[in-house]
Amino acid sequence: MDKNVLYGERIGKHTETVKNVVDYINGAVDEASWVEKNCFASFDGKGNDGDVVIGSARVYGVPVELACFNVNVNQGGFGKNSAYRFTTAMKNACGGQIPFVSVIDSCGANVLEGSGVLAYFADLIAEAQELRRSGVPHICVIRGNCYGIMVQFAAIADAVIVDEDCTVCFGSPAVTLSKENKVYEPKKYFGAANCKKSGLATLSAKKGDLRNVLGRLLSYISVYESDCVKEVNIDENNFELQGAESMGYDELVKSVSDDDSVLELYSGVRCAIRTYFARIGGNAVGIFASDRDNKNLDKTSLDKLAGFLRLANDFEIPTVAIVDCEGLKGSIEVEQSEIWRSVRAVTDAYYCFDSCASMPRIALITGSAVGLGYSLLVGKPDCGAVIAWADSYIAPISASAGAQLKYSDRIKDAKTAERVRKEIEITYKEVDGDAYNSACCGLVNYVIKPCDTKQYLFMVLEQSVKR
Repeated sequence: MDKNVLYGERIGKHTETVKNVVDYINGAVDEASWVEKNCFASFDGKGNDGDVVIGSARVYGVPVELACFNVNVNQGGFGKNSAYRFTTAMKNACGGQIPFVSVIDSCGANVLEGSGVLAYFADLIAEAQELRRSGVPHICVIRGNCYGIMVQFAAIADAVIVDEDCTVCFGSPAVTLSKENKVYEPKKYFGAANCKKSGLATLSAKKGDLRNVLGRLLSYISVYESDCVKEVNIDENNFELQGAESMGYDELVKSVSDDDSVLELYSGVRCAIRTYFARIGGNAVGIFASDRDNKNLDKTSLDKLAGFLRLANDFEIPTVAIVDCEGLKGSIEVEQSEIWRSVRAVTDAYYCFDSCASMPRIALITGSAVGLGYSLLVGKPDCGAVIAWADSYIAPISASAGAQLKYSDRIKDAKTAERVRKEIEITYKEVDGDAYNSACCGLVNYVIKPCDTKQYLFMVLEQSVKR
């Protein structure tokens, strides 16, 4: 048989097998940038059946290496050949220092290959860890199903983007729901909503929006220039921020950041902390902001913050903390929980990474910074600054507790104890916890009016980044 004819038949069959995957990839990358690699290579040298498609492309000008499961082959089952092709793509990314994007649509391990599949998976995990050690971004996109061992692979990625139609489950959804006597509705229990609520999902993408989401994320964690980043014209005469004191955290973050630069991460984890990537004066920053309507930290808040700080640390992104926090929620449940692990995780991420010793840490106190609200969220960074609004309250304990402890005799002797208690509480807040007093103690570098917030953040960040 003519070899050209044979090749045409083989490439035609392969093209038809991987068509759904290639169409998906082309919708997520720059036009005409996708190039498939090693389309016939396999673990045993007998030819590829199209279970995993690998290649390179660009996303808003940023080069990426991709590996994508093909659910039409063995239901996306993970085995020796898929491990071989995934690790090949990761080695390409690591060698070229190019971001790696994995696309998961898999029902887990291919059990027909026996227990040996676990050894292939161990190789996959080892290669994924090598990406991290080399500082190469790994973004995992969960397109459809992500079952069993593939959830572990997704969980160790730097960031996870979930499709709104995905299902993620460590076990078999059918078996798990059957044990709980639930109707088989896997997306209801294990779908995108659960991924976002649990914190697995860094971001989510609706149909047709993956390229935009990928591009914006890559513009922060990749060293390559991205077409997503808009040129910033800095007008130092337009820094005044009117009404800052009445803004919620979301509005304040957007007001101090460059136009259209704010990207909220882990938005599905609703708690006292919100996390963002943004730009201030063209400089990329990671911003975390405490909720003015929910001023107490809990385990969920701290776990979310620790994950966000690790992501910022890994890619040397300066952080800005916007703090109005009264410390831990005081309750028996909190005290008896393992919240100390979460406190330790945030402390390690915020202070203890040697690679981040010179990375700017900037804190803006907009209200209270009480107890852990200061020591954990603000601290005393070696590189950066602490800025406080003039009416901020900064102290180791709440104003009511501080007044009770310091002025207990005056309260005890007063005929109208409740009125005196309120007066003393105000005195304690205005004197002992005053921002200016805190500045005298070295807890604050700048005491400012709220309208000057944008100007000072820009100034401090510019000075810190250029050190």
